[in-house]
Amino acid sequence: MKKMLAIILIVALALPLTMFNFVNANDELPAYAGYVFFNGERATFDSVPLSIKGNVYVPLMETAKLKGVTVKESDFKAVEKFNDVAYVTAKEFANVSGLYFYENKLSDMAYIIDNKVASIDGEYTVWSAADSKGDAAKIILTIKDGKVVDVKFDEQRLSGEWKFADGKYTARWGSSKGVDPDALLAKMLEELVAKQSPSKVDVATGATSTHEKLTDLAATAIAKAKMGNLQPLAPKVYKDGKYEIVGLPNGDYTPVVKMVVKNGKITSVKYDEINANGVGKRGSDYVTRWANARGVDPEAIIAGAEAQLIKNQDANLVDTLTGATSWGKNFTKMAAGALDHAARTKMEVEPSYKDGLYWVRGVEAGGYIPILKLVVKNGDIANVEFHDINAETMLSKRYNDAYLTNWGTKREVNPMAILKEMEAKIVETQDFASVDSISGATSWAKNIKSLGTAALVDASKENIYMFVGTKTAASAHVVQLLAIAREGSLLGLDYKEYQNSNYLPKQDNVNYVGADSAWVTRRSEEFPGLVPLERLEKMIGIFMETKSVEKLDTVTGASNWKKGVVELAPKALNWVK
Repeated sequence: MKKMLAIILIVALALPLTMFNFVNANDELPAYAGYVFFNGERATFDSVPLSIKGNVYVPLMETAKLKGVTVKESDFKAVEKFNDVAYVTAKEFANVSGLYFYENKLSDMAYIIDNKVASIDGEYTVWSAADSKGDAAKIILTIKDGKVVDVKFDEQRLSGEWKFADGKYTARWGSSKGVDPDALLAKMLEELVAKQSPSKVDVATGATSTHEKLTDLAATAIAKAKMGNLQPLAPKVYKDGKYEIVGLPNGDYTPVVKMVVKNGKITSVKYDEINANGVGKRGSDYVTRWANARGVDPEAIIAGAEAQLIKNQDANLVDTLTGATSWGKNFTKMAAGALDHAARTKMEVEPSYKDGLYWVRGVEAGGYIPILKLVVKNGDIANVEFHDINAETMLSKRYNDAYLTNWGTKREVNPMAILKEMEAKIVETQDFASVDSISGATSWAKNIKSLGTAALVDASKENIYMFVGTKTAASAHVVQLLAIAREGSLLGLDYKEYQNSNYLPKQDNVNYVGADSAWVTRRSEEFPGLVPLERLEKMIGIFMETKSVEKLDTVTGASNWKKGVVELAPKALNWVK
């Protein structure tokens, strides 16, 4: 009872003069959802947006009036009533209204976008989460000159089979329902290109589920294409390494996300909540009791979210985790924060590698599988050996004399001499990028560089840690400290604070920290020559030198940032040990 009263007080503080009357006593208590933007402009509501079960809800009629669209409650599948005001999710409102929805899950900023915002040209791939059968839908949407010019869609089954491309599933589907699934899909894809709007694609009898998945993913892809004009995102080439993101403790448990990035891409990710003994909830009696009490499988739910993140490479595109809401909120926000921070940080350390033998396998292309062998001795690259292996005969090109002779005669080069030169160059320079200087085997050079970078992630002694802190001020929505460590020793720290009214961290926002910013101008008399980033750098330098926060008081002019560093730097020091 005391816990529930505390929650109600928190909500009451966040939403003064507002009390909620619930339609259903089992509904999750709503909370303030953050900010909603229309085409990048922050919207003002009489009935505030809410967050419930991981979704952003907007007041239906008020939002429709503000956006100038005509809708009614019966148009929506899920309508919630609070204080006699009808609320719907911002995403469903956008889909029904022919608009687009995107959510920055790190900063709690929800965007409702219309066609006044142009789409940035490019190819956009979006995956759905797997459904109850294990099927996951995928769309590849191509935009040129601001228009959708091509759409590809399919669904991958748990077995790996593609419903449309492989044809077995659609053959069974067609004969059981008396329809032609391929023709129905083709018609929907043609309509999407012709009408330029997912909401205008007609529902095809016999393919209702496919229509729903197709239009939902298409709307998400278009929203992402438009977001580049509203919120320039951090470059999505993430720093390679092994990540460990540590959230704020909740009772006896601390949420932790472990992630591996290779070649700038997320290759593995796992979320858990661990206690002081290092024991996680996943696979424990805790999860079994949870599953039995709620009739859900939290392990499967979070595993589905992890898979969706790896496929989409964007935490903002991970679906709401129905049945595991708190896990979903922690997982997406922590992953989004880590990736954004990692993409923005300029901190580098000298690499160091563990001795051993490393094999990395690439993606099959043209019937060949690229494989690279890396040997590390005394912390240095001692040997590199690349193979392009025939997927049928399993014979490496480097041992296929007929192939090498034919290639050499046609191009008047010596393929093996080029390959050995590349391998020797890497050992000499200790840098896989050095193969760029050698011509004559471009595809081999590309594969060697890519696989070598991935192998070095496996061999690296470095770990990248991200620590989430408590708010240092009302404007500090999310506080993070990135730490690079090697064998229990800190090598470097980087601190950032995010607001839920700006997509940029304060440290990267020139309007916040620049010489003409309001902060610097306001405090110019008290702190002449105040340069915020210099103050932060000095604090980090003092801690790295002394491994203590005691002398940070000598740094003035950035007291809120100091609170964050004081809280998180000792935590980083203790955690990496």
